Amino acid sequence: MPDGFDFNVEELTITDIQAAFKKGTLTSAQLTEMYIHRIGMYNFELGAVIEVNKDAVEIAEGLDKEYKAGKIRGPLHGVPILLKDNIGTADRMETTAGSWALIGSKPYRDATVAAKLRKAGAVLLGKANLSQWANWRSRAPYGVSTNSWSSRGGYCHCPYNVTTACSGSSSGSGAAPAANLVFAALGSETDGSIVSPAQTNGIVGLKPTIGLTSRAGVVPISRTQDVVGPMARTLSDAVKILDAIVQRDGEDQYDAGYTKRCIGKIPKTYTTYLTKDSKKSTYCVAQQMIALNSTNVNYQRPTFESAINLLKKDGATIKYIDIPTYRNWTTSSFEQTVLHYEFKQDIKNYISGLEFVPTGVKDLTDLIAYNIKDPREQNGYFNQTIWYASEATDGLDSPVYKEALAGDFKFAAGIDEAFNQNKCDAILTLTSAGASTAAAIGGYPIITVPVGVNANKVPFGIAAFGPACSEPGLIKAAYAVERVAGTRKPPTYPFVGGPRNYTAF
Repeated sequence: MPDGFDFNVEELTITDIQAAFKKGTLTSAQLTEMYIHRIGMYNFELGAVIEVNKDAVEIAEGLDKEYKAGKIRGPLHGVPILLKDNIGTADRMETTAGSWALIGSKPYRDATVAAKLRKAGAVLLGKANLSQWANWRSRAPYGVSTNSWSSRGGYCHCPYNVTTACSGSSSGSGAAPAANLVFAALGSETDGSIVSPAQTNGIVGLKPTIGLTSRAGVVPISRTQDVVGPMARTLSDAVKILDAIVQRDGEDQYDAGYTKRCIGKIPKTYTTYLTKDSKKSTYCVAQQMIALNSTNVNYQRPTFESAINLLKKDGATIKYIDIPTYRNWTTSSFEQTVLHYEFKQDIKNYISGLEFVPTGVKDLTDLIAYNIKDPREQNGYFNQTIWYASEATDGLDSPVYKEALAGDFKFAAGIDEAFNQNKCDAILTLTSAGASTAAAIGGYPIITVPVGVNANKVPFGIAAFGPACSEPGLIKAAYAVERVAGTRKPPTYPFVGGPRNYTAF
């Protein structure tokens, strides 16, 4: 922390930061040093940050000079942000997806989203811990899988109850902003990896339509489901970060089939939809999801119903709807099949695009062999059952792959049908009630907002989702939920549950 400097960084918003910069009571370098200080204080307990950028303070000092000279890049100027450790940076930081197999690997250039943040004036503070390989190495019922753990970073714990994992796979991207170790973070999602750790850590998670933000330079799982999005303590801040990273990108080799569907639907700024007027909005409740008989849903349902009543009082029209393809989706294995097939090809493409990889891995076959040989990867937290299944696939021309992909798109068409027929601005459900998968398999957007805590004092949220490019309505709906029912509160210090051991920093 800067000597003789006292400034409370907890729960700062972009508005707060920029106001302090303008008054001269805070600089980017001071803010960056304070976050680094907090990481040093609390990361041992949380394991949220896998690496601090050695150049962060120097970068912040350069941005302070620009600010004094009147060159202000925008609302993110001088604001520290973490990147999930699968988002590539061409600097002194690592990009490993939490695995020693990629240690020392270097991309030729920043991932597009990282470059966009730099251009917007953000300070890339470091890399956030994650579920190793974005939790795509083994998964029940296929084998052992531990959310919030990576061989390089160890466990990431929820700051609201450190005896609990903070969910995944963007584990540290959820825990670090929640504990005020950083202003905000970027996460990535294939299915649930932004919204699940966001809700568990009591923050906002915004997963955009696939293709709205670039995947170039991001360690992949699936070309049809991967997407990068912001994770922040307030929706307003998340939306401002989204504004900074939106881009059609020729470097994203899987881009063309997706972003063209949003042409003409991307506003100059998404902050336009942070409006307090709900009177002309129609929010549709996915009643099949809310009716699920599970411990989480049953506990959270009264809070959800209370929030819906508050939205009605706020002037919104509420409709209870069914998604016609819902039942087929819940019994389908199409999603897993698609991911198995795509990962084998997409991880090979990613590695081949790196400048160098010291461990010598070139593809999935090599990665499997590496994990067998390296004792740090031989553990009780992950086996390789998913990787073996992916390795056994026979290419993207396979009829099995094409059938599975068509099945996913058929379910997504059911979301479109329900949304359009009922003239919804957003579909609302509990985040824990299968919301992420409903959005994931169509490449659709979803936002989660914190609204309560469970019996273990761990937060949960309400999600708004809809078809491709429906971000405007979702932002408006999520902002309404945040206004009338949001319960974001910082965790207590020392963290509930006592100190935990953390294996690496």
